[in-house]
Amino acid sequence: MTTTAVMDRAAYERINQQAADVRSGHTLLSVIAGLFFAIGWAAGRILPCVMWCGYAVREGFRTAHGPSRKMQIAVLRAQIGDLNTQLSRFSG
Repeated sequence: MTTTAVMDRAAYERINQQAADVRSGHTLLSVIAGLFFAIGWAAGRILPCVMWCGYAVREGFRTAHGPSRKMQIAVLRAQIGDLNTQLSRFSG
């Protein structure tokens, strides 16, 4: 046997030992967990931006078309409540 054959055999044994030490189940679970983490991180960053855009569109629509009838009624009811509170101070 030559020196290179012994070195190749040692490298071959070392590679086999390293391959045997790899826990493929643990590695697979780590990859899956990393994938779910990345999805959660992206959702945490993207979802608030999308919601902000949705609220901005809604406010722009309201500005362009004015408040809805339901909102107008709610504002009027609040004003009536305030006026009733102010009148109740004067009546004894």
